[in-house]
Amino acid sequence: MTTRTEGAREATGDVVTFLDAHIEVNDGWAEPLLQRIKEDRRHVVMPIIDSIDPDTFAYRSGGLDILAFSWSLGQKGLGRRRSRTELMPSVVMAGGLCAMNRALFFELGAYDPEMKLYGGEEMEISFRIWQCGNTLECIPCSRVGHIFRTGRYWKGQVYPVPGHVIIRNKLRAAYMWMDDYAKVANNVMGNLPVGQTIGDLSWSKFKNTCLNGGPARPFKWFLDNVYPELTDVLTMSQTGSSGQIKNPHTGGCIDTMGHHSTGGEVGLYPCHGGHGTQEFLLSKDGQIRVALMDFNSCVGVGEDVYPNIRRCFHSAEEAAKGAFEFNPTSGMLKNKANGMCLAALKELRDTSSLSLKYQACSQYDKGQEWRLG
Repeated sequence: MTTRTEGAREATGDVVTFLDAHIEVNDGWAEPLLQRIKEDRRHVVMPIIDSIDPDTFAYRSGGLDILAFSWSLGQKGLGRRRSRTELMPSVVMAGGLCAMNRALFFELGAYDPEMKLYGGEEMEISFRIWQCGNTLECIPCSRVGHIFRTGRYWKGQVYPVPGHVIIRNKLRAAYMWMDDYAKVANNVMGNLPVGQTIGDLSWSKFKNTCLNGGPARPFKWFLDNVYPELTDVLTMSQTGSSGQIKNPHTGGCIDTMGHHSTGGEVGLYPCHGGHGTQEFLLSKDGQIRVALMDFNSCVGVGEDVYPNIRRCFHSAEEAAKGAFEFNPTSGMLKNKANGMCLAALKELRDTSSLSLKYQACSQYDKGQEWRLG
């Protein structure tokens, strides 16, 4: 990010374009981008990113275009209709591949000078673009090729980036632009290692004056208007946030046990306080949503007494029949589908000293007492 900002300072043109070193531009790639910026300097634009084979350098069309992000601030596809000719608004950009008015780039504050190496900058600057009154668009008539390395080219770590550096960058983006939702992203990603901090956030002071003297739009506006597909965690939560589901008797928390797809078994593991695999949300309709699966998958009833991960119910009728009923007094979580309660047991499982089962509900069973948050 530092190098790109320095390059933009040395540039003299009206438009600055950032491309990775392993990019080859296609014929006529620049004109569609420049035309859109000429129409309005508030348009930040990006090309479609095709792929170049890392072995043969063959050019293959059909790559990255419009993108979104998960609650862990990882890039993901966006299930919207594509166009071969018309501009397509994008939630975030892919890496740093974009073009914008050079003056606007510096009016927005350029790249966060406290971010290190790479990772997370595409989220931060995309949030800033939208929340400061601009647009981010993919222009399908502009195409570039990108060499996507296969796994074997990562051996030896060509340019190693410690995982905590990327998490730190993403957390900076979250705490600068996501308002109350930053804590959700933090909980899904997990905390930084002990002794590590996200650094000074005073750089973001311009956030209060980025719209021609007015404040930036709140992240809630961003969700409603730019990315309505993302699950609004704070709106749907019974407790106002996500968190761990803990059984005080065993010291265990409900855990995904490394499963990332529907059908996988949900278990109980000693509470580690690191969020991530132990981050869940009890929604207002009684569904226990899995944070690491973007809150779109839920705890359900498997074929036996062990709960599993299933798709979340989309209708109130489904939820009324198969979701959970939480009793805040007793702490019991009763599944409406089988009429049984989640219970924590000090019972050895393959990957844990604790076990999570469905059992007949009993207010006297300490294993059925759960605390949220």
